[in-house]
Amino acid sequence: SNHPSFTREAGLAEWNMLHRVFSLLLALACACRAHGTRVLQGITIRHASPTDFKCLYTSDWHDDLRMRSKTLSAASLLTARNVLGDASLQKEVYNEFMQRFVVRPSMFRSLVLAENDASRAIVGSVCVELGPTSADGRREEEVRAQRMTAMGRPPWAALFDRSDPIDEVGHFAGRGAGSEDADAADTIRDRVTVDSLVVDEHWRRSGIGTMLLDAAEAQARAWGHVRILLRVESTNQGAIDFYARRGYATPAACPAAKIPGRKLVASGGWGRSTKWAAAMDIPLEKVFG
Repeated sequence: SNHPSFTREAGLAEWNMLHRVFSLLLALACACRAHGTRVLQGITIRHASPTDFKCLYTSDWHDDLRMRSKTLSAASLLTARNVLGDASLQKEVYNEFMQRFVVRPSMFRSLVLAENDASRAIVGSVCVELGPTSADGRREEEVRAQRMTAMGRPPWAALFDRSDPIDEVGHFAGRGAGSEDADAADTIRDRVTVDSLVVDEHWRRSGIGTMLLDAAEAQARAWGHVRILLRVESTNQGAIDFYARRGYATPAACPAAKIPGRKLVASGGWGRSTKWAAAMDIPLEKVFG
């Protein structure tokens, strides 16, 4: 057993075995990453399916969890708690998700989820959508509402009330009002936007946010687009830095660094417990190959 050739052969065999094991693990990691799973963290990135949206009460919020979509319940609570900073806003977020993904679904709208493989818990999500949008990330209805304000007409003043003016703009004007004198930032065309990017506080700085953005960019490519727009509240410096590190910058067609927006906040008044409040947003864009 002490023969030199035996020792060399045994060492070489052991090295070859270790090399094959390492190569296999590396190949497995690359394959899992291609399918949206990060091996070390046990996280799967996937697009929500019709099964995720299955629920017994298909119009809006229901106080009984068994009547709601479990996936949308988890995603809405995650968004209310970590984006809006108030878990009591979950009901409003859930209702918005229901409208977007259940009541008025579209093949050009997707909810991307980050799921813990062990617990099946949703630890992150982002919404990605292709639709009529301005060059600075405003929805078509939002642009029309702001134009009507400039003409002295409602409903943009209601922005600071309890109702969402974007949902009510159709009562006041026809499609494309004021488009004949729109500037470059107001030009409406089909663009890919992302919103409501959120990662559970216990999973931050683990790469999940980047994985969600990667999935959103892959979806944009699948739709035939090579740019993504988003808006972030001007006071959220952490989010601004996060997107900047990933190649997002002010859109070339947007002359203003900040644009007026709206955000959902809790209200201590009678009736509804939430209302819309004014906010200033920073539009960001990424062009990718």
